[in-house]
Amino acid sequence: LSAGDIGDMPSYPDYGIDPAAPLACIRHTMPTHGIAYAYRYFDLQRLAFDDLPYVSVLSLVLGKLDTAKRNAAELDTLVQGKLGNLSFYSEVLENYADVDAVIPKFVVSASALSANVEWLADLPREVLIETDFSNTDKILDVLKQRKIGLEQHFANSGHSCAAARVKSYYSRAGVMREQLSNVEFYRFVCDTIEHYDERAEQLAARLEDVAKRLFCDDACTISFAGSDADYEAFWNAHPACGRTGADGRLLRIPEPVVRNEAFIVPSDVCYAALGWDRRRMGVSYTGAWAVAARALSLDYLWNEVRVKGGAYGVGFQVRPAGNMNFYSYRDPHLDVTLERFRKASSWLAEFDPSPADMDGFIVASVAAFDAPVKPRALMKRQAAEFFCGRTMQDRRRMRAQMVSADVEALRAFASVVESSNAHDARCVFGNRDILQSAKAAFEPIVLVG
Repeated sequence: LSAGDIGDMPSYPDYGIDPAAPLACIRHTMPTHGIAYAYRYFDLQRLAFDDLPYVSVLSLVLGKLDTAKRNAAELDTLVQGKLGNLSFYSEVLENYADVDAVIPKFVVSASALSANVEWLADLPREVLIETDFSNTDKILDVLKQRKIGLEQHFANSGHSCAAARVKSYYSRAGVMREQLSNVEFYRFVCDTIEHYDERAEQLAARLEDVAKRLFCDDACTISFAGSDADYEAFWNAHPACGRTGADGRLLRIPEPVVRNEAFIVPSDVCYAALGWDRRRMGVSYTGAWAVAARALSLDYLWNEVRVKGGAYGVGFQVRPAGNMNFYSYRDPHLDVTLERFRKASSWLAEFDPSPADMDGFIVASVAAFDAPVKPRALMKRQAAEFFCGRTMQDRRRMRAQMVSADVEALRAFASVVESSNAHDARCVFGNRDILQSAKAAFEPIVLVG
């Protein structure tokens, strides 16, 4: 298959705001095969920056505590019996052009069979507005479990942790994600556990306060997929929280600062990341970037870092929302890897693939872009497009740019990669000896003893 054989973009079901809905609602029209999906998106702009770690604690404990109507065990039985899933998490969306435009949401994800659609409205609402936060022993157990999970994540998936941390050096969205997860949230969890005896009651009160300010109907957009009958039954079951909050945006995200940290964690290897944001360089995104990233990852980086360097994995990522970064996975050689990251721009400037290889990079990029997704994933993508002001025309244009990408277009990206690397924003997680013997200048930090 060559690039010339690629057909038109697949069609996708329509979606849009339903002006007749009782609350702001994105109505998705994809077939769901007897399942109803309802996502609630709450605007985190309503909260202050120092509220954000408590938002993440909320996402951990909601559904695990008693409510005003039933104890936690009864609630869990109902959720298991009546819903396909009920989960809580934060999502930080970004504008493709404006590096400072951050669109943060607290998401409540739920699904149910058509026969249980009333529970899809009732159970999440009960958890959101009637949870009793007084069981501080249970909250402590949840925090301890999360601490262990984060430590395992640092040791086993340090490449994603390093990439997330390095993004916080140059992006307000990255700074906010750190406050909600990764290193900064881990530090919050550790500090809270260490001083839990004197802070337990204060924590419970803060969680209740944040929940009351966040879970308000005027800060909520619902995203729904299911049959028309399910949609009607959902609204008839009154999913609204029944309260409004204070107007205004409290959230002020601090300016990012490049730190070049090396986090010491229990591991035999290291994980490195080097990145920057193309929006800070005034560079727009085109679909050809996806082809360039694939070529760099599967040709240059694979041979230089994976085959010659012995790392288990390596890659270069470019996101439409601005982030571009190199990463290595389970890497025994830090200095050599960083040097090969820096030389990637020279390789790209002289990129000279065979026609068959170039077609392969394009076809694989388009195949990944067109890959079928399940209703839940399509809903999430469409909701993100809605919140960020993106359209199907944007998606169609991005794909066309992939299909038409040529060698000259990819070579032209070399100067952008070189400029990105020149900012020298890098972060490493891993083995103490590897990090301390590195020639590259880092701030060594013992994250996990």
